[in-house]
Amino acid sequence: MIFKVMSFNVRGSFHDEDGVNAWDKRCALNITTIKSHNPDIIGFQEAQTGNIIDYEKHLSEYTIEQGLISIRQTERRHYVPIYYRTDRFEKVTSGGFYLSETPDVWSIGWNAIYPRAVTWIILHDNMAHQDLLVLNTHYNHEQDNLQSRSESSRLIIDQLVGHANHLPRLVMADFNALPDSEAYQIFIDHGFQDTFTLAGCSGDHKTVHAFQAEAFPHKSARIDWILLDNTDQRLDVQSFHIIKDHQHPVYPSDHYPIMTQLEWTTNHA
Repeated sequence: MIFKVMSFNVRGSFHDEDGVNAWDKRCALNITTIKSHNPDIIGFQEAQTGNIIDYEKHLSEYTIEQGLISIRQTERRHYVPIYYRTDRFEKVTSGGFYLSETPDVWSIGWNAIYPRAVTWIILHDNMAHQDLLVLNTHYNHEQDNLQSRSESSRLIIDQLVGHANHLPRLVMADFNALPDSEAYQIFIDHGFQDTFTLAGCSGDHKTVHAFQAEAFPHKSARIDWILLDNTDQRLDVQSFHIIKDHQHPVYPSDHYPIMTQLEWTTNHA
C-alpha cells in the first residue's frame, strides 16, 4: 500500500511586498500544484490565516489538524498544520508543543525572534490497517542562531522518547538548516533517516529559491527535509522529489514543495 507525503513552506499570505508572487496572485498555482501531485498527507509551514482560508475552500478532500498558533496577531496567525486525506486516514490522537525551554506554554525559545510551534498526529491508515506518527514544524530562520535549531531538534527527540516508538515516525519541516548541520545530525544520531537519501538522491539541491528558481545564488540550499524513524522497517521509501512546478514569473511559493512516496512492507501489512 503506497502513500505520498508532502512538506511545503507555502509562504504566508500577508506578504504584499511579494508583488507578482503575492498570495492572491499565486494561490491558484499553489493549489493546482498540490492537487496535481496528489499527496495523501501534507505538512504546511508558514501557513497564515489567508492560506488556510483558501485551503479550506479548495482542499476539501483533506481533514485539517490545525495545531497550535505560533505568531498570534489576529490577522497574521501562523500555524504548522497537517492535512490528511479523509478517505484514507483517520486520527487516533494528536498534540503539539512549542520549540522553547517551556514547550507546554506559548513561548519563544533560545533567543529566537519568533515563537515556533510543533504539530503532531497519529494517523490510522484504513487501507493498510497500520498507524504512523507524523510531526510537522518550522525552525527559527535566523542564520546566526544555530543554538535554536540544534535545541529544537533535541527537544523534538526528547518529546518523542517513549511516545509511539513502536510506530514509524515522520518528522518534516522547513528546518532552515542544511544537512551538514548539528540540527540534522541530532536526528541521524537518534535513528532517523532522510527520505531524500533513502530514495537514492544525492548532491547539491535547493528547496528554497526566494522566487528566483535556478537564479537563486546558493548552489546548495536543501533546508526542507522529510525524516523517517523506521526501526522495524515497516515502510519502504519508493521515491523523493523536489517539485519545481511554476509559471514564471509566478511560483507556488518561495520554497519548492518536497514529496516522498512510501510503501507499507508486505510483512507488516
